Amino acid sequence: MDGYRPGTVFDMVDGCFRMSAPMHRHYLPSTEAAAVAALSRMTYVNMHLFRMSRHERNNLLDGILRYYSLHYTALGSLKSLDVLRVLF
Repeated sequence: MDGYRPGTVFDMVDGCFRMSAPMHRHYLPSTEAAAVAALSRMTYVNMHLFRMSRHERNNLLDGILRYYSLHYTALGSLKSLDVLRVLF
């Protein structure tokens, strides 16, 4: 997470921030990469300082699930995704 700079994309295959989009399609654009960087800095104590809209939270959730499905193929699909969408 140390490599984040404004405008970078998050390469979900290599798990790092890049200045330009990789050749594959498994990356998050700069707006969603910024949310990933913010999430990495978030703790229980400071989480009240971070604001996200429902749309931003859902996009971040989709990105997290895509990341895990790339790296943990045995994960499969989560049955509770609809419940998470209602909560977040």
